[in-house]
Amino acid sequence: MGCGASKGSRQASAQRLDKQATQEDRSGKGKPPPSPSPGVVAAVATPAPAEEEPEGVEAASEAAILRQEEEEDAQRRRVEEEAVALRRRQAEEAAVRPSSAAESQLDEGESKDAALHGAARQGGVEAVRALLERGADPNGIIQDGCTPLHSAAHQDNPEVIRLLVDKGAKHFYDKKWLTPLMVAARLNNANAVRALVTGGAYVEAYDRDAWTALHHAAASGSIDAAQTLLELGANKEAKTRGGSTARKLAKDAQVRQLLD
Repeated sequence: MGCGASKGSRQASAQRLDKQATQEDRSGKGKPPPSPSPGVVAAVATPAPAEEEPEGVEAASEAAILRQEEEEDAQRRRVEEEAVALRRRQAEEAAVRPSSAAESQLDEGESKDAALHGAARQGGVEAVRALLERGADPNGIIQDGCTPLHSAAHQDNPEVIRLLVDKGAKHFYDKKWLTPLMVAARLNNANAVRALVTGGAYVEAYDRDAWTALHHAAASGSIDAAQTLLELGANKEAKTRGGSTARKLAKDAQVRQLLD
């Protein structure tokens, strides 16, 4: 999960929603596109209500329901494993983290935008400020469709997030259909969660499986992030496409108790 290294290929700029899609999204009538699309703003996105079954059509079979539950559980395990792997990677990166002054220096051939991702991912406030002042794009996209806000969500540093938002950073989806808020929720970065929502992130935005940030927090065992999301108005009764609430996805006993 999450963004890759700050170097490598990146798109020149984020795509924007067209006028009609934006209007549908803000009205709550829009549905997520069939595949992830980087550069789409995570605005007000409420899953469309399930259509009523026509008369005479039987409910889904027990086998189909069981298969759906198995797929949902497999997704929960993937989310949990990805979060564990990323936390391990963060610990390794922290052990070799450069000084703030070094973070703002460009390597040969490195762009300001790539350097901004690196500084944001490492939580370097002064480096982020310096790169933004030098013209780095607060919405510059690198591989996986990640923006600087996605990178900043890897650290629990609200000041970096505020700097980016103040410079116009948007809450885009990446290619995996994850928002920065979902990334922060998976990693239990509660301060980042609060800063992102304060900075305009929609707490009920959902991914292609209709998982909200609260679902991601619950599946990852991120109790602090889950608590913060609830304080910020997250709906604990929201259901995924597989029909699961956040509590159903939670394996950690404390998280389940929080969501009771």
